[in-house]
Amino acid sequence: MSDNHRLKWSAETAEFVPVEMIELQNELSRYEHRHLKYECELEGYTTFSEVIGKVAADCDLVLDGYYSNEDIRGICKKLSAALRKKRDPIAIYTGEHTGGGN
Repeated sequence: MSDNHRLKWSAETAEFVPVEMIELQNELSRYEHRHLKYECELEGYTTFSEVIGKVAADCDLVLDGYYSNEDIRGICKKLSAALRKKRDPIAIYTGEHTGGGN
């Protein structure tokens, strides 16, 4: 089995899902991106292409046209990277005062 795919089992068939799609799904399931899940549910998006379009719009990535399977894998990879960058940074309190003030 290729390193680029994982096996997904269903009742009738087995199908290969590209790792890039799984990584995007994992990134979307993070708490930081809950607004996307909420908006997709609110707007009734159920298909993969609808969700990808919503995520791309949120990441300021324009999609238009027909894409091959290889293109979709690349898009998923770009979207995963963009979502990782959009995560809120975590501020760690060290006890030191760094700002100005009086």
